[in-house]
Amino acid sequence: MPRGKSLDGVFDYKKLISFRREKKITQSELADRIGASVSTLSKIEKGGRSPGMSLNKLICIVLDVPEDTFIIKNVPPKPELAAPIQDTQLSRIEVQLDRMERKTDRIEMIVRSIQNENIVLRQELLKRK
Repeated sequence: MPRGKSLDGVFDYKKLISFRREKKITQSELADRIGASVSTLSKIEKGGRSPGMSLNKLICIVLDVPEDTFIIKNVPPKPELAAPIQDTQLSRIEVQLDRMERKTDRIEMIVRSIQNENIVLRQELLKRK
């Protein structure tokens, strides 16, 4: 069967299997009714191939369901893998991390100092009472 237009979304092959079994239709019977090979239908049901608009329409007619039954719309794109980090980039990252750690250490020292000052002030207040 020639390939036609692609679907506007992702084909839900698990849903196809579920509906086909619910209607008690074998792969062979469905393939025969839609004019496709069992091999093609098997690939579709394993998620290895999308049926295209015309084949999807035939599947939906045979299973007596709306044409958009097996189409998942608005699927987020797969994220692209980041390029490997180069040695020069690693050096810069290490330097930045070192700076951040030093800043964090300074902030922690300031926080401890404020906490200590707070303790001293509380003690003085308690003495005055």
